Amino acid sequence: MWKNILVIGLAYFGFTVGAGFASRQEMLQYYVSYGTWGIAADIIVLFLMPFTAMVILQYGRYFRATSHGKVFDNVTSALTARFLDYALTASQFCLGFVMMAGAGSNLHQQFDLPLWGGSVIMAVLVLEAGILDVEKITNLFGAITPFMLLLIFIAAIAAIVSGPGISATCRNMRSRPSTSHCPIGR
Repeated sequence: MWKNILVIGLAYFGFTVGAGFASRQEMLQYYVSYGTWGIAADIIVLFLMPFTAMVILQYGRYFRATSHGKVFDNVTSALTARFLDYALTASQFCLGFVMMAGAGSNLHQQFDLPLWGGSVIMAVLVLEAGILDVEKITNLFGAITPFMLLLIFIAAIAAIVSGPGISATCRNMRSRPSTSHCPIGR
């Protein structure tokens, strides 16, 4: 049982790191630019994300769900369940595009590959993962995540040692508006 809990926990953490949330870097950069209230919001999100994941996993286990639809059908009305199903599908579709764009940008920055090259590599990996069943993907992510955590820890230590310091970085991030490119501005 504990092995299952550890594998599922590591897989969830791996999925969220892969989506850019668990490392907190992107979120911290976004929220710090809004000052004290932004940091307060970031702290709320820091606790809200794992709590939400825990509730979702508990509902899935309680209803012995094989898909999210069964949980939605049991906890809400049919109309709301259908809306949540479509919203979740659209969100996952958008996150897939963000993930592919991020892979293209990252591999371009690190290895000077064309932007589309990294996106194609990520698309192939996503399609390959889609062939696997959920248990195999969970076990794979559960096995990879400890190594990913080690690499994140090493990168964080290197950044702290060689960087300008946390307070200087926060001041720099605070001076840059996070929505300057948006039509709404600040």
